[in-house]
Amino acid sequence: MISVFVQCHNQEAELARTLSALISGAVEGLISDVTILDLGSSDGSSIVADAAGCNFCSLAQLDHAVQKMRGEWALLIEPGARPAIGWIDVLGEHIATSDASARFCASKTYKLPIMKRIFGPKTRLQHGVIVPKHKFLGRAVSAPDLEQLVKGLRTIRLECEMVPAAYLKVAV
Repeated sequence: MISVFVQCHNQEAELARTLSALISGAVEGLISDVTILDLGSSDGSSIVADAAGCNFCSLAQLDHAVQKMRGEWALLIEPGARPAIGWIDVLGEHIATSDASARFCASKTYKLPIMKRIFGPKTRLQHGVIVPKHKFLGRAVSAPDLEQLVKGLRTIRLECEMVPAAYLKVAV
């Protein structure tokens, strides 16, 4: 099973999009719990998290949240990003057959304009990262946030796409 971690700051709408995309994974029994790590939001992020049944805590409580995770894997994803069709099967197969950290591949359908791809901000979580619990626990002790937690982490690429959060900002 997988525990999902999303770090957000005043991203209520983006958080709702991501959580709605993950519902099918919870229904299939792949996702056990979701934790929202808040950076001091003043919008309705906490209300969205509560309505979706997520744990909601401050980033300062990252170590504590990691200790409470129920899954044997952690999926780190940014608010607004959505896994594409087929992600449940791909992720389920990966966690059943491998111990390697992995990331989703970039969406071929939902591409950012070329200039945004080249010069736009890039985050380590824009395509989602899945990490085994034992690696996640060791890194969470010293990491100030999820971005730094995955810095330097070796990952393989999954054969499943992630629609990046940045795409929504272009499309809207």
